[in-house]
Amino acid sequence: MVLHVCGDTTPILEHTLNLGYNGFSFEDSVNVKEANKIKYGFNSDTQLVGNVATDSLFQAKMDSIREETFKALDNGIDILGSSCCVPPGTPLKAMECMVKTRDEYYEKGMDYKREKNESDLSWKPDYNEIILPVANIHNMTTIKKRSRT
Repeated sequence: MVLHVCGDTTPILEHTLNLGYNGFSFEDSVNVKEANKIKYGFNSDTQLVGNVATDSLFQAKMDSIREETFKALDNGIDILGSSCCVPPGTPLKAMECMVKTRDEYYEKGMDYKREKNESDLSWKPDYNEIILPVANIHNMTTIKKRSRT
């Protein structure tokens, strides 16, 4: 389960990262590096999600998408994505740009910036593979119906 809260959620990060969600999705107004400091300060295993501006994606601003993707990855975003929902009408090429930029980031070895940022912090991230549960309606044998009284 992933919780998303709009706006600058920095003041509430210490509370939201310990609620038991698998991920916390936030907007581009949140500094990922600061969010990571808080996350590891509380020893939270909640994954940080998002951080590429919805406006950049919707308007297909390729230069902005590339810059924001690199910045999010440099600063330690766990799961790259839109900073909020992807608005209807967002060009597919904008989403492809974000994915290809992420691929380029790792193919070119640019993740040294990420490692540098992590080594500058007092915490050391733990990249253990964690298998997250996935809800699948097809595996449910019965669906509870709410009674109307």
